Amino acid sequence: MRSTICVLFSFFLFGIVVSSSPDITTSVNDFADAIFNYIQKNTKNNIVIAPVSIQAAMALADAGSRGKTTTGLDTALQLGDETVAQVIHAFHILLKSIKSANSPGNSLVFATKIFIKKGDKITKFFKNAACRFYSSVGTVDFTNVKAAVKTINKWVSKKTNKQITSIVTPANIPPGTDMLIVNAIYFQGAWAHPFKSSKTVQGPFNTSPTATKNIYMMHQTNTFPYGTSAPLDATVADFPYTQPGLSMLIILPNPVDGLQTAINTWGQVI
Repeated sequence: MRSTICVLFSFFLFGIVVSSSPDITTSVNDFADAIFNYIQKNTKNNIVIAPVSIQAAMALADAGSRGKTTTGLDTALQLGDETVAQVIHAFHILLKSIKSANSPGNSLVFATKIFIKKGDKITKFFKNAACRFYSSVGTVDFTNVKAAVKTINKWVSKKTNKQITSIVTPANIPPGTDMLIVNAIYFQGAWAHPFKSSKTVQGPFNTSPTATKNIYMMHQTNTFPYGTSAPLDATVADFPYTQPGLSMLIILPNPVDGLQTAINTWGQVI
């Protein structure tokens, strides 16, 4: 058995292709590659990320920013020369396509909410932008940190069917906080070709080139989109869900110790 890397970009890849702006498609891919590389270089833990979730929340903040803040966010988001109106429109189309992935057996929830300080108001432009990002707006008393944390975590727990019960802590609400943009993504899908629990057995998994650990593995024999990638030196398989266009892409490095090579080359092939 070989160690594996599961690239969970399936949350957004099926949605990008319908964007009306080629530049935003490039931006979403470039941002995903950049943040994936940053995170994997700064942690030794297993990671699951949805880059489009992060980028959409930042893009919403960008829409309401001005001056140096806008310049900094534009650079981080790799938005190029897109105007604010173009960015808002492109993300609206992208998020609309994500929301359309819901079907019987498949639940894909992309939830965003702007929490503003009690007594404050947001501009009409920013409120309209939030609507285009499918974001709701609510007020919270940030001076009562404990109550604010409870309110925000209760919201995310409800939106994610209690799969994410805590998204903020008191440390995330320092004195002087005026606004928080909170984003969460929740997915539960039904395999187009379900794995039978009776065929789940233990097998050796390589945790390093010289060490293995027995873990439970799913098994089935079927026909799936499958291929090899010379640049990644890896085998690739695509496991579809019942919702057309929604799938999990698995990249399996050919060498036991080939994970880092695949990661380093990933940006050249997306």
